[in-house]
Amino acid sequence: QSRSSSRVLKDTMSTSRDRFAVIGPRTLPGDEGNLPAAPRAVAASIPRRNRPLLRIFIAFVVGLVAAAVVYQVCSSLPVTYESSASLRVRAPGGTGSSDNVLAANELASQYAQYVKSAGVVNPAAERAGVAPGVLRDAVTAGTAGDRNVVTIRVSADTPEASRTQANAVSAAFIRFVRRVEEGDRRAVIAQIDEQLEPIEDDIAR
Repeated sequence: QSRSSSRVLKDTMSTSRDRFAVIGPRTLPGDEGNLPAAPRAVAASIPRRNRPLLRIFIAFVVGLVAAAVVYQVCSSLPVTYESSASLRVRAPGGTGSSDNVLAANELASQYAQYVKSAGVVNPAAERAGVAPGVLRDAVTAGTAGDRNVVTIRVSADTPEASRTQANAVSAAFIRFVRRVEEGDRRAVIAQIDEQLEPIEDDIAR
């Protein structure tokens, strides 16, 4: 009975082991050896002696693309040309003294404000053959620091137009300033005559 019992126990243990055995994943025939290989880096697949050439090629392509972008941007921008004229202003009474220099600098600052006035722009526009509003928008004027030089700049679509308009504005500006100076001189003379009139009457009496 003991032998039979031990045999039965062994059979039971073997059956329980078979019942709870771990079943591995099923492998289909032909699957082995067909797994994709690990990806390799592109640089690693290129021979070392060809890598400097690759860098040069990449730099060339990048430079070519950048040049194309810059050309596209520059070609889309409007092209303008600018001409300038510089005019020196002198104060009445000669030059050389510090007072005359300061007076000339102050006159230059005042005269620069006349450049875009109707008395300058309208005759200049008629002479250059453009509309006064267009010429007024294209003209800028100013002085460099405290110097007695008025600089006039005119922008246009062509070099010839900018040069013609700058010359027309400069000529109109000079004529306008001369008229202003002549008017101021007459006003000063009239004021002096008015002040001298009582004195002359006293002398006559």
